[in-house]
Formats: sequence, structure tokens, C-alpha cells
Amino acid sequence: MDIPEFWYKRFYREKPLPIENPITEPTTIPQEKAKEKKQKIQEIVSPSVEQRSKKFVKKVIQNQEETFAWNLTEQREVKGSQVKKTECRYKYIQTYGSVRKIQCDIPSLENLTAQVIDRGAYKEILVRGDIYRDIFVDIDIYTCKNNILQLLLGKECKEKYITTENLHIYPNIHMSILLNGKKYSPLSFGISQNNFFLTTQVSKTENVESIDLEYITAFRISQFNIFENKKEKYTVSVEEEVQERTKPFIFPFNQIVGVSQWHGYTAYQKPHTGIDFSVVKKDTLAVGDGLIVGKGWDDYYGECLSGGNYLTVRHDNGMHSVYFHLEDSFTDVGKRVKEGDIVAKTGKSGAWNCQPLAYHLHFELRENAQQNSHVNPVEYIEQDWDKILTVGYKQNPGRLSGDNPHPGR
Repeated sequence: MDIPEFWYKRFYREKPLPIENPITEPTTIPQEKAKEKKQKIQEIVSPSVEQRSKKFVKKVIQNQEETFAWNLTEQREVKGSQVKKTECRYKYIQTYGSVRKIQCDIPSLENLTAQVIDRGAYKEILVRGDIYRDIFVDIDIYTCKNNILQLLLGKECKEKYITTENLHIYPNIHMSILLNGKKYSPLSFGISQNNFFLTTQVSKTENVESIDLEYITAFRISQFNIFENKKEKYTVSVEEEVQERTKPFIFPFNQIVGVSQWHGYTAYQKPHTGIDFSVVKKDTLAVGDGLIVGKGWDDYYGECLSGGNYLTVRHDNGMHSVYFHLEDSFTDVGKRVKEGDIVAKTGKSGAWNCQPLAYHLHFELRENAQQNSHVNPVEYIEQDWDKILTVGYKQNPGRLSGDNPHPGR
């Protein structure tokens, strides 16, 4: 039968006919262009030190310097965070390809919490906790000193140490939620540093008082015949069911506190760029996930108008939160923080009109990094603001001014 032309062309191509005695024209390159061409070739073959260094420039997070000066040098991890790692050691006999475990204990999950969020058409289960994935493996490699004949005669291996392989690995992990006899796979899952979260959906008719979290972790190093796995199940009580959140950030404290000055045009500042919370040496929370981009001492307007110790977080949605007048902070520029992490302790650092300040936190939310992009935090923080009252307004009625969400109290 006839082969279709388009199919024929896929497999057959005519060879071009050779050209006998091809005619070539001599080409001449001006001296300057020749030098330029030679230089480009040399750069490709042997790039300069400066050119090579540009390829390996490491990106470093720096303090945002457009407004503040920076002079704090102390660096600490987020308060309450822990650094844990798994150290595994194996003995590998190269002659036989056999391996023996000396030590390997993979840490369990810790600080597990579960929350049910009512999405209307369904319920969402959110599980959070601490996970430690870093595994450092040391493999001591030995061989047998015996000759082949001794080994064939069944003589015991006289071990000879060769070297130790050091590996840093991350195991494979899998989690699922068990509820009322059903298994639910995660719809979303994420790990940041030593924290993880996962979510799944269940029917709105499900009664969710507690869940079981199934955790499986395993790693394999085929070269040395190593395989480790761990399977655990955790029962986690579910916190009180909450409605879907409508605002991007949480309250900066883990309990109700009062306000001494609201955002906006107040009796004392026009405008007041944030909210002053009346607190003394209180742990302060990250209001959302983000990256620390600023830390230091605010002396932009001099010693007489200083915000004191401050901390700036660039959140994943592009907005910035800034904490002023801190006594201490527990993180540093370039570190990521999770919503709810304790990042600082409130204080009374700085000054106003050269006068010392009372203990409080000046808290700002900004649309971007610029100071003039400040917004009213009330509109972005999920909180029942009717419970956040104005402190001392009877003695100082001016404190009620500004963008007070409940004028008069």
C-alpha cells in the first residue's frame, strides 16, 4: 500500500549534493575588530577573577536603611525556638557490603495543635507542630585485612578502618489525618525551619473533637544498604471551632490589652502612625508569617524624637509591621518568623520631645517599606476590637481621639 507523503518525509531526507571545488572569498578583519574579537574569545575561555566572582555573589538580606540607623549587634533566635538534629552512625563492612546501625533515633513530632475552621460549605482542619528533619549521618567504612583464601575458609574478618562518610540528608515524610474511621490526605502541606502545617477538608456535618495524625518518615542510602523508617500516630485535641478569618493578621499579644493612643489624627500627633498599646515588658507576637528586614535603634529624628529599639517584619503579602520602644528582640535580620512567634519584649526605649517614655508598644502596619505608607492596624488585624478599650481616657479624654473603633470609650 502507498505510504502517505507526510509519514515518508519523517524518516527520509535527501542528502545534499557535495559541492566540488567550492569558491571561497578571502575575508579581512580590521585590526581593532580583530583585537576586540580576540578579547571576547579570551573572556569566554578564561574569564577574569572579577567576572568569575559575579557568578557566585551570595544574596544577603540587609537592613532597610532609608529611614533608620543600625547599631545593634546582638543576634538571637526567635524566643522559644529549639535547634534539634538527628545524628545517625553506621558501621559498613565494604568487603561484604554489610551494614550495622550504631545509633539513629529520629525525633518525634512536638507541640501539635489542631484547629477546625468553618468554611460554610465544608470544614477545614488545620494541624501545626514542630518537626526536626535534619539528619546527619556518619558512616564508618571498614574492609577485611584477610586475604581471599582466608575469607573462603570462613575465617573471621579482621577489620581495617578506611574512612568515614559524613552526609546531611532530609528524609521522605508523609502525614495523613484519621477522623471517625476515615483517612484524609493533606490538601496543603508546608515546612518552614522547624515548623510544619497541613490542612484537609471534611464534611460540614462531621463532629470533630479530636483527630489522629499518622506520621511516617523514612530515608534510604542505597550505596551503603541503609534504610530507616519510623511510623507514629498522635491523638490531637481540636481547639474551639472558629469562623473563617477575614483579615490577614493576628493581634500582637496573646491576651487582651488596652490602648493609650489610636492610629490617625489624635489630640497628640497629626498623624499618629500606629497604635500605642499600654503594656509593660510583655512578650510580643509576629502578626503574620514574614522575614525580618530591620532591627536597630531609631535615631532618624535625633535623640529627642526616637523610637528606641525597633523591629521590622516584611510579611508574605508585601505589607510591613514595625514594633517600636522595645526592651529586647529575639530574632535578627534575615530570619523568617511564623505567625504567633514571640519576636520581642515591650519596653520604654527612645524618647519624645527629649522626655523619657512610659512603658508601651508603638505598633505600625504599612502597605510597603515606606514610613508614609502606614495604615490603620484595626482594619487588618483579626480581633474583636470592642474588647480593646482605651486606657485612662477619663483622666485624659484626648486618648479617645484618632481612628478609635469605638468612640467614647
